[in-house]
Amino acid sequence: MRQILKYLITIRFRKIFAKEDYLAIAIFVFAIGFLTYLFQVKASQYANYLGIFALQVLAIHSNRNDLELLKLNSKYRLILFFEYSILSFPILVLLLINLEFIYVLGYLMSVFAITFINKSTSKTFRFPFKMFDPFWTISFRKHKLFLVIPILGFLAFMGFTYQNPNLYYAVLFVVGIVICVPSSEREKVHFIKASSFIGKEYLFQQIKTVGYNSIFVLIPVSIVFLVLKQFQILFFIPLLLLFPVVNLLFKYVFFERKIVHSIFFALFVGNLMYGFPLLFIPLLYIKSIKNLKLTQNA
Repeated sequence: MRQILKYLITIRFRKIFAKEDYLAIAIFVFAIGFLTYLFQVKASQYANYLGIFALQVLAIHSNRNDLELLKLNSKYRLILFFEYSILSFPILVLLLINLEFIYVLGYLMSVFAITFINKSTSKTFRFPFKMFDPFWTISFRKHKLFLVIPILGFLAFMGFTYQNPNLYYAVLFVVGIVICVPSSEREKVHFIKASSFIGKEYLFQQIKTVGYNSIFVLIPVSIVFLVLKQFQILFFIPLLLLFPVVNLLFKYVFFERKIVHSIFFALFVGNLMYGFPLLFIPLLYIKSIKNLKLTQNA
């Protein structure tokens, strides 16, 4: 068991560092120690954010590809528990120094509960997305975007607890980014050519899919703000639908140049407060349709 645990930790950190790169390891250890010191200064303030670290452990567990192999060992859950505890060592030390034994116990119980999650069950979960654009399901599974929702709910709650409206706006911004991820992916050109929808009709189907699927992401966020009685924030949530739609238009305008697409979309969002970027939306719409027709030879 000890040998298996050693291999797991070694392999995990080998993903970060090159072999025998002691300088990078030393910098990493120093950075962890320095961050631990900074947290120590305001430990009581940051103790409430402990759930974020547990979610990080959950993300690691969900992305593992060696669970079936580990299950050959009868003590595999204990091995996973010790591995995740070692990865969480700085956080546990910080809590122990501040005598936060209840938090330590709660964190360790959460980590142990994570080891009982069967990865195979997560693969059978079906997202309620329209499959005209399969990248919604692919992106949410590949990048584990569904884990972002409870984290955002937690941040919104912290904003309510400490009366910090900036956290509300941070939640809205992150949600806007999340719903833009699928529409940033490129479908194969032959898929566009083989579609029965031509030009304007194809773009309309994509926009309709983006709007429909985005609503399923915005609903739980809206419920959180509704529970917190932040009704003024609810007025901004429908405006978030503009983000993936515009991102979709930029994708078809710069279909072969993803970096240019990303730069121009970032400039659009960064200057949105001034209003003038909205004037370019009709031009983006026309250019998108033109490019789609050229791709489809229509």
